[in-house]
Amino acid sequence: MIPRAGAWLRALVAGMLGRLGRRLSRLAAHVAGAVASVTRRVGSVLLRALRAVGRGLASLLRGLLDRLRPRRIYGAWRVLGLEQRAAATGSVLLVASTPGPFSFVEVAVMLVAIAVIALVYGRSEGRPFHLPFGDGGWVAVAGAWCALLILSRFLERPLGQTLLALASAAILVLAGMRQQARRPADDLPRFVRRRSYS
Repeated sequence: MIPRAGAWLRALVAGMLGRLGRRLSRLAAHVAGAVASVTRRVGSVLLRALRAVGRGLASLLRGLLDRLRPRRIYGAWRVLGLEQRAAATGSVLLVASTPGPFSFVEVAVMLVAIAVIALVYGRSEGRPFHLPFGDGGWVAVAGAWCALLILSRFLERPLGQTLLALASAAILVLAGMRQQARRPADDLPRFVRRRSYS
């Protein structure tokens, strides 16, 4: 009698485990299908977003490359005044002096230098936009801010690189101060001012 009960109990447990296994496999298949569906939807949304970002970046790059043609840069350089040329040169030297171990300081210096280059380039193209205290004041402040940032990393950078960066920041400060003293608050170059406002 006991062997039959043991066989019956083993059969009962095997049947229950079999049903449980089938239910778990159906549940796993259902979950896998739901995950695959969500993944497909999210993947298609991400793919569309990536395509849109790619198109935007391609358009931005085309516009940037159009602006960086040598003739346009040379034409912009010819229109600039002495102080604006000095500010652009100091900014380019600041960018050139930042290679090495990057930190917040180097990124901030590069962003400030690129902003000054964009300001000077925008003025050379005749874009009239107003800056309080004029371009010269902001160029001088940008140079002083870069000098403070460079001095904060004085001991962590090579001496020659630090001196080049400080000299570039000094060029920005001096160019900005001279520009502020010589030009009005909205200082477009004379050629562009005549072309734009007359």
